[in-house]
Amino acid sequence: MPISWEDIRGRLAKPTQKKANEAKVVLKRVTGPTSYATGGFDVTIGDLSQIVSAIVVAGSGYTAEVDFANSNANKLRIKAYSAAGTEVTAGTNLSTVYFTIMAFGH
Repeated sequence: MPISWEDIRGRLAKPTQKKANEAKVVLKRVTGPTSYATGGFDVTIGDLSQIVSAIVVAGSGYTAEVDFANSNANKLRIKAYSAAGTEVTAGTNLSTVYFTIMAFGH
């Protein structure tokens, strides 16, 4: 899965009328659910009221992505993938897998 980068300075200023130097960066580490649901699991970033962009990295041989279409305000939907690149099957126990999230917003 390639890593992409987006300059949030312009994106942040347009919809929120905030300046780039008013953005916050939050780093959060969570474990996955004991029973993964197809489509992902939600993580709330309590230090932000509005997330503009985010990056997620999974451990233990898994990969992950933020599903922005199903995320809103300060809640992110995280989808987990196996080493083969397919979404983790429903019911998989990810409670020992760490997901590190870097979220940008205000």
